[in-house]
Order: sequence, then C-alpha cells, then structure tokens
Amino acid sequence: MSATESNRTPQVPELTGPQLAAVDALIGGASDADAASAAGVHRSTLNNWKRHNPAFIVALNQRRCEIWRASSERLRALLPDALARIESEIADRNSPGGLRAALKVIETGISSQNLRVYGPTNAAVVLDGIARKRRGPTVDQMMNDIAKYGENSGPITDTERRDTLSYLRAQGAFDES
Repeated sequence: MSATESNRTPQVPELTGPQLAAVDALIGGASDADAASAAGVHRSTLNNWKRHNPAFIVALNQRRCEIWRASSERLRALLPDALARIESEIADRNSPGGLRAALKVIETGISSQNLRVYGPTNAAVVLDGIARKRRGPTVDQMMNDIAKYGENSGPITDTERRDTLSYLRAQGAFDES
C-alpha cells in the first residue's frame, strides 16, 4: 500500500449488478432463495451480503425506507376522506360497516407518522459499527472510551476501517459466488 493510499479514508466497494438485482428482488417481496436466484448467486452468498456487506445493507435499508415513506404519504392522503366518512357515520348511524374501516385508516395513518427505521442508510456508519464490534478494548482505550463515550464506543479510526474492510473481504462479504 502506498503512502497516499494509507492516508485515505477507506471506501466501501459499490454494489455490483447481481447485488442490485438482489436488492430489487427483496424489495419486490421475493424470498431470500428467490432473490439469490434472481441475482444468480447462492442463497448463502445473499445472506452473507445481508449480514456483512455495508453497501448492500445500506442499499436495502434505503429502499425499505423509501417504500415506507411512500406508503405513509399514501395513508396521509387518505386521512381527509376517512375523517369525512367518520363525520358522515356519526351523522347517519345506519351505516356502521364503513366506520370501522375509516377508523383503521386513521389509526394506521397516525401510527405511520413514526416512520419505521430499518437500519443505517450510510455505509460508513455500517462499517464503523462492524469495526466497533471487532474492536478488542485495550486498557488505555477502555479508560479513555469509558471516560469520553462509554465502554467500547470511541471514534473509529481509518486504520480500523481498513482492517474491517480486509476482514469483511476475507469473510466473503463482497464475493459473488
């Protein structure tokens, strides 16, 4: 590794075509086996990406968040009609069937305001989380971290990020076989 490379913050490799195909399939509702088949990889490769590949984890989380946000917007758009239906049901007590549906739309719309978070949507955050899990605390590190951040949660260095990327490569996180 050159001096220039050792001074750069390590970058997580971008997703490949098969990885993008797997994300699309999973977002479309495919099972792991079907998503792996769509990507042309073994199911264990897909599971490895889902557990260890920061770019894959981020892409999947981002797409899930996009779908949840879009669904939440659709629910919010239904709220005025649901409220109007409740008003009409209250005024005309002879039509109780629609009231339950309108109430459910309102309940769902209100609870969807707390958008579901699927996990980190930034590869650096995923990489730092993996590096933090791999970090074996030294006495000095523990004392500093406990004083500053709490146990084992100090800032991750670029060296730790590089080591973690090497570890992930060795674990096959970026393999496509």
